[in-house]
Amino acid sequence: MKTTKTTTTELTYKEELTQTSQAIEAEELENKVETAKNEFEMGMLAVKGKILIAQSDLKKEQSKITSAEVELKKAKRSEPNELTQNLIDAFQKRKQAVLDVESKTVVVNDLQEIYDFLEETKKVLFA
Repeated sequence: MKTTKTTTTELTYKEELTQTSQAIEAEELENKVETAKNEFEMGMLAVKGKILIAQSDLKKEQSKITSAEVELKKAKRSEPNELTQNLIDAFQKRKQAVLDVESKTVVVNDLQEIYDFLEETKKVLFA
């Protein structure tokens, strides 16, 4: 991220008083745009942070699918009186893990879409 340094020269009191309102407004406008850009970039960083958290959550959910599949294999070796119930439980756990991954994937994709939109908007607004 690049930062812009504006060099300001100190004006004498007389120069301050004789500065045109147009020059003052131009300086105020420049400051306002720079502030807006900084605020915009902070917002983008917040979204980027949310993306990273969502990606981490997605990885956790993906690992749950693997463990649920292992449990399903174990359930197939259950005692006869527990076989059916253990298979049902393991099947439902795997199914829920898959649904959770799908849900987290949507969240990650939505956040990435927002971030990409902000990137494009930044290029337009602060070109």
